[in-house]
Parts: sequence; C-alpha cells; structure tokens
Amino acid sequence: MSRSRAIVAVLLAVVFSVSCARSVPANADADDLSITTGVKTAFVNDLPTLQRIDVDTMRGVVTLSGQAPTKEAEQRAIELAKKVRGVVEVKSTVKIGADVTIPRS
Repeated sequence: MSRSRAIVAVLLAVVFSVSCARSVPANADADDLSITTGVKTAFVNDLPTLQRIDVDTMRGVVTLSGQAPTKEAEQRAIELAKKVRGVVEVKSTVKIGADVTIPRS
C-alpha cells in the first residue's frame, strides 16, 4: 500500500512540475533579451532617429520610451517592434519632439 502511495506522489509531482514549467518558461529572460535586441537592431537598420528610443521587454511585452522627432517616427518604431519574433504586445511612452529632454538616472 505504501509503495502505491509513493508512486502516486511521484506522478503528481511530475504532473505538477510539467504544468508549472509551461506557465512560465525557464528561458523567458533569454527570450526577452533576444526580443529587445531584435527591436533595437530593427531600429538601427531602419531609421537613425529611432536609436533614441529605449526598449524594455518583459514576457514578450515591449515598452518603448525615450524620444522621437515626430509622431510618424514613433508609429514606425511601434510597427517595427511588432514585427519582431516573440513580441506579444507593444506599449509606447515615447515623447514627441526634437528638443524633448529625457532625464537620465
């Protein structure tokens, strides 16, 4: 009887660990880093002015901040970010205008 309980306990532990592993991938940070790198690379390759836009990624959600010279440049940055593999959503807090200053920490 105790052996069957041990087997059931082991099976439950395996099922629980597999279901938890699916909800939060072990390599989520690595994926976020590759998404951020992909977005920044797209910016560099497309428009030099987009380099002033900062990119942060958490669980596939990209947040753009910093500044862009025009609303069109911000929209272009959003479009480029959405095309990067693994991006789930894009949020923007980008300030518009060439003379906008961004406080640095």
